[in-house]
Amino acid sequence: SVLVFAGWSRNSAAHAMMSTGSIDPEQLYPPRPAARSFEEMFDHLRHHVWQNRIRMRDMFQDFDPLRAGRVTGAQFRRVLDLARVPLTSEEKEGVAATFEVGDLREVNYFAFCDRVDEVFTQKHLEKAPTKPVGEPGSSVKKSRSTGSIGFGQNRLTELLHRLASLTKSRGVVLKYCYQDFDPLKAGRCNYNNFKRFFPFKDRFSQEDILVLAKAYHDGGTKEQDHFVNYLKLHNDVTSPTSFASGSPIARSTFVPRPEMVQWSLEDSTPEQRLQAQVVMHRLRLPELFQDFDPLRKGYCTIRQVQTVCAILGVTISQQDFDHFIQKYTREDGMFCYSELCAEVERAFTDVGLEKTPLKRIQMPDSATTVPARRSYQRMTHFEAEEIARIESAVRDRVQQQRIDLLHRFQDFDPIRTGHVTKAQAARVFSTLGFDLTEAELELLGKKYFDLGNRRDFNYLECVAACDPPEDILVAKKQMLVARSPSLPHLSRSSYFTAMGDIIPKGRMNTIKAPLISSYQIR
Repeated sequence: SVLVFAGWSRNSAAHAMMSTGSIDPEQLYPPRPAARSFEEMFDHLRHHVWQNRIRMRDMFQDFDPLRAGRVTGAQFRRVLDLARVPLTSEEKEGVAATFEVGDLREVNYFAFCDRVDEVFTQKHLEKAPTKPVGEPGSSVKKSRSTGSIGFGQNRLTELLHRLASLTKSRGVVLKYCYQDFDPLKAGRCNYNNFKRFFPFKDRFSQEDILVLAKAYHDGGTKEQDHFVNYLKLHNDVTSPTSFASGSPIARSTFVPRPEMVQWSLEDSTPEQRLQAQVVMHRLRLPELFQDFDPLRKGYCTIRQVQTVCAILGVTISQQDFDHFIQKYTREDGMFCYSELCAEVERAFTDVGLEKTPLKRIQMPDSATTVPARRSYQRMTHFEAEEIARIESAVRDRVQQQRIDLLHRFQDFDPIRTGHVTKAQAARVFSTLGFDLTEAELELLGKKYFDLGNRRDFNYLECVAACDPPEDILVAKKQMLVARSPSLPHLSRSSYFTAMGDIIPKGRMNTIKAPLISSYQIR
């Protein structure tokens, strides 16, 4: 059965004005609403309860101290008024009449609340554990629509795109602008607050704001008291694909500048680069691969290879990884890790060593780990000579003025990584008074940019070349004197022997110090 609720209250003054003919009734009163069925009216009521998260049962219990589940009709209508249910007086009386029980015409609010709370959950699910249950609020019919609102859909899409761009670029969270005026956290506010606290009034006109308000209209009849669902607007702006699923999304793909510099790391193979990391960190590749190969077949999946690399902390570029996949993968997609491990383990031993017991094996040294630690730029012979000239000029000034070069670099390296940036290195040389041009700094960078980029400057090697320790300078001077036949008087000492022992005072004139050879210096 369909219950029809209609009617409009009219005051005596309005009737008097109409009776005299001074005003048209259609201008004074809005048109009568269409009759609604009970299900449509009750669905509208559930929609209001769901949006405002109203606990109807708790509000009825204030009028039912004995928890009998029944209240009078007047109390029932009063609770609906407190909940601000958008129903007319006739509709409220019709709902009360639907749930009346007994001769006293009391309203069974337990049955009413159970039917309303179906929007949140269903009762007695413990008796039907396999019953499918929808998401909370899924049974509510959404009354919002952005179609047929007096303007084109293209204009609304353009406004939403503009609003999404502004909120992202300025870091504005749209819903936070209105939550102070939504104490029930229903996700909506009235039109006046929406217009007043709109965050981008400098980029949107009043007409644009009105278009957004009409598009997200959520209850109310007049312009002053109708509500705007700001939460729905926030969700659409946060995920722009929800309102622009058919239009292409603008993308800006990063295209790196082509690198014209050649690095020494390119001379090594991917196996050598992996071998350098294994030797440097003393890693055991076969044991981790065997955790994924209980039958010891020597094969695993490509995903398992990525897992092993992640566990070991091995850094492999995508180009090297594609090389391994192409070289060590068989037709069915299984990766032969045993061949890769045998190639890497050659740094420690040779396969079949028992067949050649007299063969000598060299243990890995620092040259083996160079591909994992350093990557230098390739230089021409002319550039190497220019770098040597610059280092010689810096070295002479450091020795003459006794400049503390190391500690000036360490001021920019508090954690002692041994590297500073290119700008910091230029600042150190400029502070110390070295008039190095930009071209000379670029040449020094070609020698001391050793991490495969043009940013990290290895100042330790630069200081070792431009400010060597005193003992190294003495040793070089002695080696130069020992190899120079034109200065024989400088190669003999009256106080020390060739081995560094002190000559006794009485034998100082009788013992002649032999010529110092480069072998003895070493």
